[in-house]
Amino acid sequence: MKPIRKVDLRKVPKSEDDVWAGWVFRMILLTLKYNVHKISWKTHLKDSRTKKGLEGTVDMAGNIELDLRNRNNPEAVSILIHEIAHRAMRFMPEEMILLFEAITWETLTDAQKNYLRRFLPRKIPKKTKKPRK
Repeated sequence: MKPIRKVDLRKVPKSEDDVWAGWVFRMILLTLKYNVHKISWKTHLKDSRTKKGLEGTVDMAGNIELDLRNRNNPEAVSILIHEIAHRAMRFMPEEMILLFEAITWETLTDAQKNYLRRFLPRKIPKKTKKPRK
């Protein structure tokens, strides 16, 4: 499978002084480049076990689905970071992923967040039927 987009690591925004943010940003971009194959919006995302609504999911093939309700949310990039972290660190517990997401979101610069916003899908899915209860 081909990656979702070509990422040129020479042309990405840099962190001012924070080595951690720069390293994490590169890790996110490398995961996007080599391990994520598709990012799409989806309506009615639910956990199959608990039936609770989800903001995003990632499967073993590297497909990320984000909930359409978050499309205009300024923190949609944070949800994308969370799902990329699941892909990069597959065996980490959810609590560690949430912590990683929070720290990363606070340390990335606005330019880096805007760069990641480019990876959010532009296409909106057509209306789909609601799942039966």
